Amino acid sequence: MPKRNESPRAGGRLLRATMAGVLALSLMGTPAFAANTGLDAPATYAAEGAVHAVAAAADLPDSISAGETYQLTADIVLADGQQLSEVAGVLDGCGHTITLAGKPLAQSVSGTVQNLGVASSGVIESSDNLGSIAVTLSGTVRMCWSTASLKLSGWMGEVGGLVGELAGGTVSNCYFAGSIDSMMSGGLVGTGNKGAVRNCLYITGDGAVSMGYGIANENCKKVSAADLASADSLEVLSADAPDTGYVWASNGASPQLQEASAPVVVDKSALDAAVAAAEQLSESDYEADGWQAFVDALSAAKQMSGNEEATQQQVNDAVKALTGAQAALAKKKPTAPTEVPSAAKHIKSQDDFMYMNVKDESAYYVLDGDIVIDDEYFFGPSGALACTFDGQGHSVTFANGGGVRSLFDGVAATGVVQNVRFAGQLKQATDGRAFGPLGNDVAGAVINCSTSVSGKGAVGFARTLAGGVISNCYSTAEASGGALFASCDTGRLVNTYWSSYQAQPAQFPAGALSNSFALDPKDMRSAAFTELLNANRGSNGVVWAQAADGYPYFGADAGYVEPDDVVSDDVYPVTFTANDGTACAIGGNHVLEVSPDDVAADRLIGVLSLSGVPEGSSVTWSTGDANRNNIAVNETTGQLYVYDNAAGTVTATETAADGTQRTVATVKVQAKAQPIDDFQIWYDGADVTGGSITVAGSEVRNLEVRVHYVGSPEDSYVPASFTRFSFEGSSADVLYSNDYSACFYFKKQGDATISVTSRNNPDLGAKTVSVTSTNVAATGVSLGYAEDGQPIVLQGRNPLSDEAKAFLTDKASPHVTPDNATNRDNFTVTSSNPAVAAYTAAGDIGFTPYAAGTTTFTVTLPDVDAETGKAISDSREVSYEYANPLVSVTAPDSVTVKAGERAALGLSFAGKNDEQGWSITEPGMTWSYSEDGVISIDRDVAGEWKHAEGAPDDGLFVASSEYTITALKPGTVTVTGTPVDTTAGAKPVTFTVTVDGIAPAPADVAKLVDEGIESAASFLDANRSATAFVYGDEWELYTFLCAGRGVEPAMIERYLASVNVNADEWSASLTDTERVMLTMAALGKDVTDVAGKNLVELVRDGSSTAEMSNEVAYALLALDKANAQVPEVGSSDRDALVAKLLTFQNEDGGFGLTAGSGSGVDMTAIALQALAPYADANADAVSAALGFLRTKMSPGTCDFGSAESDAQVLLALTALGKDPLNTVNGFANGVSNLITAIMAYNVEPMGFAHVKGQEASAMPSIQVLQALSSYKQHDWSSDVKPGKLVSGRDPQLPLAPVGDGNGNQGSLVATGDSALAANVLLCVAGLAVAVAAGAARRMRARR
Repeated sequence: MPKRNESPRAGGRLLRATMAGVLALSLMGTPAFAANTGLDAPATYAAEGAVHAVAAAADLPDSISAGETYQLTADIVLADGQQLSEVAGVLDGCGHTITLAGKPLAQSVSGTVQNLGVASSGVIESSDNLGSIAVTLSGTVRMCWSTASLKLSGWMGEVGGLVGELAGGTVSNCYFAGSIDSMMSGGLVGTGNKGAVRNCLYITGDGAVSMGYGIANENCKKVSAADLASADSLEVLSADAPDTGYVWASNGASPQLQEASAPVVVDKSALDAAVAAAEQLSESDYEADGWQAFVDALSAAKQMSGNEEATQQQVNDAVKALTGAQAALAKKKPTAPTEVPSAAKHIKSQDDFMYMNVKDESAYYVLDGDIVIDDEYFFGPSGALACTFDGQGHSVTFANGGGVRSLFDGVAATGVVQNVRFAGQLKQATDGRAFGPLGNDVAGAVINCSTSVSGKGAVGFARTLAGGVISNCYSTAEASGGALFASCDTGRLVNTYWSSYQAQPAQFPAGALSNSFALDPKDMRSAAFTELLNANRGSNGVVWAQAADGYPYFGADAGYVEPDDVVSDDVYPVTFTANDGTACAIGGNHVLEVSPDDVAADRLIGVLSLSGVPEGSSVTWSTGDANRNNIAVNETTGQLYVYDNAAGTVTATETAADGTQRTVATVKVQAKAQPIDDFQIWYDGADVTGGSITVAGSEVRNLEVRVHYVGSPEDSYVPASFTRFSFEGSSADVLYSNDYSACFYFKKQGDATISVTSRNNPDLGAKTVSVTSTNVAATGVSLGYAEDGQPIVLQGRNPLSDEAKAFLTDKASPHVTPDNATNRDNFTVTSSNPAVAAYTAAGDIGFTPYAAGTTTFTVTLPDVDAETGKAISDSREVSYEYANPLVSVTAPDSVTVKAGERAALGLSFAGKNDEQGWSITEPGMTWSYSEDGVISIDRDVAGEWKHAEGAPDDGLFVASSEYTITALKPGTVTVTGTPVDTTAGAKPVTFTVTVDGIAPAPADVAKLVDEGIESAASFLDANRSATAFVYGDEWELYTFLCAGRGVEPAMIERYLASVNVNADEWSASLTDTERVMLTMAALGKDVTDVAGKNLVELVRDGSSTAEMSNEVAYALLALDKANAQVPEVGSSDRDALVAKLLTFQNEDGGFGLTAGSGSGVDMTAIALQALAPYADANADAVSAALGFLRTKMSPGTCDFGSAESDAQVLLALTALGKDPLNTVNGFANGVSNLITAIMAYNVEPMGFAHVKGQEASAMPSIQVLQALSSYKQHDWSSDVKPGKLVSGRDPQLPLAPVGDGNGNQGSLVATGDSALAANVLLCVAGLAVAVAAGAARRMRARR
């Protein structure tokens, strides 16, 4: 492993590498008692070879040498500040207690501490590593307990209940029952990377070890203070207990140490208490499952209680069996509404929801009236509903434009929702997962309720039925996620109904349905259905009546009369032609019945058409149910699309030649999928389920799925749309397979497996087919671009490219013959002049121009021409011209600007084709100055969208011709501006700029940083989902943790649970795995066991085949963040990962997303963050990357063009230990710096925008929060400041001019870099930008 820079680090928190800190560390092992207590006597040491008795604090030495043993003969209380500096021998408590006073028991333990209890007379506080028994343990602590009170102050260390830092030692058969005051803590150990904790208990802490990776953790558990006295706890502490002469025994409270030779007294108090509690339970209160097992356990416990010969172990086992059986009992959930208590709390407005204490199981809330949620920033209560919420027949309607995802986070097992109607539009899911008005999971009861909510991705009640009961409810929700739920784990539906035309992806087992089923909407609008609901509503259920639309509601009967359902006769006959060519006429009832199983790839089910429409008339098809009830229609062609079970109406409107309009046809579409109980995979007319097929080369082929419908003949399998199934291919580097498509092809010769599962019925399991590709040699290749040989005219630019320098990409692709050649996509394209144009393989894939000129493109295949013996290739010379080349530039003769201010330059550009309405194609200028450091000239924005009706470039993104002068200091300078485009004869311009006045005082950076942090954090707090945090929210959670901002434990638990549930999803993606690993490491979790997956191994294996630089950078960041140990050989060794990352570095010093792709600011900054711990060994590469970044920065404003880019560069500098305010480092001037650049994106009242002028959004706010927090947490006191010439951290280096990418020559900056170790900032180096991730996704989706 490469040597990492020496930067003190403790558990990922920031340490300041000051001389005082180094001195303090060097003195850590010295005796401390005399100094700390003010005694004049010299320190005492135990003489070697003796056993000493300790009856008082004065008998305890300052240090116990190796070979020495000290044994307590009584409980003792230490003097204030008294502490053992080192225990190299044995300290045996012999079952006694030492009460601490202000300090841990020992600074260092390399020997053994055993049979000891530890308490404290007050709080023991430290800003360094802290543990009640040992600050540092390389020896053994066993058979001990502690109830000390600990407090960690500052950010310098980690705290554990027993040990601060575990340095190869062992803690076994101990427990901690004290208290810890710290944002993060370990119940046993604070930090460490080597050692073991075994058979221990703790009642507080984030885990057994707070920040340890590599520490063996065996049978250590967190328990409540009450459970500490249980038989289970005694069993843990006694497991594999060492022979120290003492054993653990129960005293009815916390376990105590007892001499092993003492008479054995079997304690049955816990057993008797468990029996007494169990006898209070009534069978009628619990579900049948588990009750008999409970009865048997109770009977056995009673027998054990009366057994005089029982051993303590037998008694403990009986307690464990009884309490376990009792815990497994499930209380019966109510199926009828409960009675309103007199102490019920009232909800009168939408604001009242925020103040509900939903976690109080005894609370009971009632609605006093209908609630309309129309507040754009509405916040519901935090957490799942564990109490009762009674709507009393009122409704909750979401009417704030889809600004709410849910009312609650979920319904807990004890929660009850009753007598409520949910309606309105819910917020669209941004994470692609379903949600409902009741949040994620329903584990409690929903009784006598209805839902008609709508929204893309929404469901009627909640995402998952997770053990709950839905009783006497119905749904007409127009929600694409599902009528009731999107999925079902466990639970029951009792007297519950939904429309037969609603999407219902949740699969309810037959045993979970009690008089619950789908109904035709017509039947739901009947009086009989209302009567059915009233029959089952219970005595406390609100009465149902028919509303004006016929559906049941809470209120008075509205006198609904069922309409005759008369629809005007169609003027013209209507025909529906299915995808298979079958045509049928729509009858007089206007009904068209179809099945979603028959749709095509784009969800097309067929085409509607009219006969006999007069010439001159046009027909427009429309539906009011588009995007709501899973149907859509093409207004011109009549193509009908069905996305799931659906019901809706399509109308045809005729526009006559004279402009008059009328409805001429109506079609009632009813789409309902038939249930299936089996399916097969077919290929080329044969059943290949479980078999194998062979394809030639890279030919694109399709699988077919045939289904067996419930009730059909045994061997009747009919084709069904592949859209109802998901497809997963193995070996992604070999096979292309899309989850949503039956299409596949091979990227190279090899073997793979495709698994197919039903989306609506996953219980059917997966079916597979093995696929093999034979080699097909290529015979030729053509460039496929600029085939006509004519010059290509440039104008519109790609606004997402670096500084918008790239013109629009032509997405042409080389053509390989034959079409199914194995290496069809394995070509390389090179450009003889990349400054003019290049083939981009990431982002926008294709031929991307950058400037007017000529280049030669060459495409090459791995295949060899049989005749010539050379690689098959093709070359073509391509020329580019500007649409409106620059003829001249005019500048003012002189300009005066006040120091510290900015002013528009006011250039005038004339182009060759101005009269045609073109903007100047290339208005770029390079600037040189007679004196550096006086001014800087920049473009604030790279370009803008042109909106000029009639102009030939209307709607294109064109380069900006607006330049701004930034006055850095007083003086007069002669400026020369040279046009980038000289193709039409444009000449340089020269003028003078005078800067007068006194330069303003530098900005108060500390204030700006604080303001920025609060703005970003406040925005994220205000816009956070009620279900946060879950898988997919890693960057926000990770940033808040690293920024030291509090995160509610419930939110962390929700995230951990979500990670477990979605383990198969994130573990299939390398970058997702790395993102989860970074977050888990920040949470102090064991990254070798997350949902049963070893993230270190996943990252190690995945990075070996990584094709993207961000994947490699993430791997380094994640492994370093977790301080994970990986093999010293192979591609995941840190040396190999660093070397692999450097292969993405280009000649300009920057890093591209793929090998050979253009350099980008964000990717370069991310790469520097990953390289920071290895900067000394790769100084040239780091220096070159920093040099590249300097060329991309606006010298006047120190801006990189977006809030995210500025934030990433700030993170890179912080990781490298380079002060961004230090002008020597080249990212600041006398007026501006990276902090002021970032704050230019701050949006009132809070948050940060991607680019100036936009609204605030999450991603820039997250990245700014992380960057500013990392800057604030760093100690810059020893860095070079303006005017100073020396620095031990960042010495002055040779100077070279800095540029802005347009050729500007600005202030002098250092060109070399002496990198500082950045372990201290790994927590702030993990956030990669959405631009890089998006580019990676686009590349992978190129086919």
